[in-house]
Amino acid sequence: MYQKKFVNYWSSKINDSSGDSKQLWIYLKRLLSIPKSTATIHSPNDFARHFEAKIERIRQSTVTCPERSISSRFLTEPLSTFRPVTVEEVTTLIRKSPAKQCPLDPMPTWLLKEACDTVAPFITLMCNTSITQGKFPNSQKSAIVRPLIKEVNMDPSDLNSYRPISNLSFVSKLLERITDARFTEHANANNLLSTAVSLPETSFH
Repeated sequence: MYQKKFVNYWSSKINDSSGDSKQLWIYLKRLLSIPKSTATIHSPNDFARHFEAKIERIRQSTVTCPERSISSRFLTEPLSTFRPVTVEEVTTLIRKSPAKQCPLDPMPTWLLKEACDTVAPFITLMCNTSITQGKFPNSQKSAIVRPLIKEVNMDPSDLNSYRPISNLSFVSKLLERITDARFTEHANANNLLSTAVSLPETSFH
């Protein structure tokens, strides 16, 4: 259906420019600059095997790296627990989040924002349970991964021309922001980062 629409669209554009050579060349230039669809070149399994092999190569390249000794200046208070999240914090995070969504989400983000006051207490409970138990729910470990070509002038037939872009569920990204805020708070409070790379506070109160 997509290919049919594609052909019909450009056929009509070229036919409409009959007698206007300047406009015809403009359409032809646009048509010829459109990259070939990756769907006709690589299958999802091709991309999956390529990205898995890439990850495995990275793992193998670091497996023999020696452990780094920790300087005494880094021996500060250990990070053993995260501070619990509040309903107010979750509500603020939801309302400030972009209106993006993932096909894995049970409801669209715009609807979640409208029902924020109702669902925030339940999401807060989910996040605090995850923090307390030190476990990330299996249901939130999945992502929709799409290959994106790195540069428009790169060869679309070469798998190395692509990077994997993961579309995560809303709750998983929310929990990520919460734990990031806790870690940033701990790192800054204990001077674990140099002044040049000190992270900004990202928690919401």
